[in-house]
Amino acid sequence: MQDKQRSLAGKMAIVTGAASGIGAGIARLLAAHGCRVVIADVDKVEGRRIAEEFDGNGYFCHLDVTSEDSWLALMSEVNRHWGAVDILVNNAGIGSAESIEEVSLDVWHQILAVNTTGVFLGCRCAIQSMKNSGGGSIINISSALGLRPLSSTPAYGASKAAVVNLTKTTALQCAEKGYQIRCNAINPGFIMTPLLENAMAAAEDPDALLKGYSDLHPMGCVGSIDDVAQAALFLAGDESQFITGIALPVDGGMTI
Repeated sequence: MQDKQRSLAGKMAIVTGAASGIGAGIARLLAAHGCRVVIADVDKVEGRRIAEEFDGNGYFCHLDVTSEDSWLALMSEVNRHWGAVDILVNNAGIGSAESIEEVSLDVWHQILAVNTTGVFLGCRCAIQSMKNSGGGSIINISSALGLRPLSSTPAYGASKAAVVNLTKTTALQCAEKGYQIRCNAINPGFIMTPLLENAMAAAEDPDALLKGYSDLHPMGCVGSIDDVAQAALFLAGDESQFITGIALPVDGGMTI
């Protein structure tokens, strides 16, 4: 098997929502395996801090994933600064925990705009760059809740289910056109991110909250950021060159 360091060395990756959490973890792992990484986020302070970790191989770009103009400006800047895109990780996302009776229409629209429209725009822009430069890998971060619904997350679950279908249609389009662009999704379960850590810190009984999340997974625990990052690393590299259109659960068995 080809060494991941060799297969990714010198490639250029964009990771959205990479100023923290899963996005930052994926960006760090790609950089550790030789990629030049663009941190694309609305958080300029943390985004620039993450980019500075990569010793000249990191670059921060402001990106509002819901805006087509923002995506076009990002791609123009990246192409001018570093050339064609080899890897795009559509990671940026938001959520809510409100039932269909409680969630407001504004929250519904916001979640769909970030989680689904943002991925749509990212895929479309990446294709335009990749198809003229020999291909590439698009990785969309969906969710286990896009495969197995919870009644408390209708907007988030619907947005992430749409990402799975969008991934498959994008993969088909690229394969049928002969673009040499692969498109795959990762569907994480509950992951120990700063967001979950903050929720535990604010809870009356953090241990009970963690147990509740852990019990959703047959393996009996929540996942780590590195669990998701390792899956992204695999899908980014040549080791997955015959894989496209999949929704890969990284969920401790949650969607079995």
